[in-house]
Amino acid sequence: MSSDVVEVLRRAKQAQLDECQRRAAEFDVLIEQAQRMTAGLTLTPLNPTEGLRALDGLPIREAIREYLEWAESKGKDSVSFGDLLEALTKFRVLTSQREPLSSNANPRKVLATVLGAPQNKEFFEVEKRGLHIEMNDVVRLVHKARRKA
Repeated sequence: MSSDVVEVLRRAKQAQLDECQRRAAEFDVLIEQAQRMTAGLTLTPLNPTEGLRALDGLPIREAIREYLEWAESKGKDSVSFGDLLEALTKFRVLTSQREPLSSNANPRKVLATVLGAPQNKEFFEVEKRGLHIEMNDVVRLVHKARRKA
């Protein structure tokens, strides 16, 4: 290699190293700010179902309603389909065949079917982003005032 090419490569390498050091310094500042802001705070992991009454033995539609009402009491007017599925499979929620949702081969499909059933449209609302219900789609209760309208 000619000395000119080697010099260009050295300068490019040095420029990349300088950029990395600059970014690392920015992160150090952010870390220091976060440490100051959280000094003295004790962070405990959140229990996503803390305060929720046991849903064991409830039919799936009733369990969905209970979970969504509990979420509303915690200030969340809606939850993701994935969070709802995770919560319901932690309990012994019963499908229409009186079998636990968690022991079903495809609990995601069962829950999506219940939420999408025409007879449940007056109770639950699903905000889908695509053709099928996805894990990040939004689920909420349909309130009585809106049911009558």
